[in-house]
Amino acid sequence: MTEDIGEENENCPDEKMPFSHPPLTLRMPRVDGPSYKALKPDHALYAMASWVFHHGDEQPRKARRGLYIALERAWPRTQGDGKSAEHRRLVAYSMHCGGDTIGDIAFVFDVQLGTVQRWITETKHEIETEGDTSPRIEIAGDDEPENPASDLSYGRWLVRSAPELKAYLDAEAARLAALRG
Repeated sequence: MTEDIGEENENCPDEKMPFSHPPLTLRMPRVDGPSYKALKPDHALYAMASWVFHHGDEQPRKARRGLYIALERAWPRTQGDGKSAEHRRLVAYSMHCGGDTIGDIAFVFDVQLGTVQRWITETKHEIETEGDTSPRIEIAGDDEPENPASDLSYGRWLVRSAPELKAYLDAEAARLAALRG
């Protein structure tokens, strides 16, 4: 019954089950505050951040505030001066609105074109969502992180690969055989 379970899954060549684990970013309402690194799935804080992404808004106001205070203190910071980077983004956005091209702005700041485009996009997004001053966790891309509180997520964590599943089923079969025999 378990002979074919140990074979490699053609959809997952590394034998891991597919997960939705986009990088997560912490956004706090403080403009003058630090900037935060994007968390990748292998970071120790990722599961907590994913849970807060899915369930943070359901919490009472004081509990939600406490969650974000704890996350803010534990979340890794980016290198450099966040206030200086914020200022550069605002100046780049202002220059772009004033008619300067992305290439001109990149030349002035001595950065790549993609960096200027990111600055402008991020600043435009923050201006459009100006009324939302609550802390939040954002995702990179369209995929939502998996909800760590769901049964499916727990099952995937429990059985991480086909060889582990085969070993579990073999051990369970041996246990049942010992009980019968």
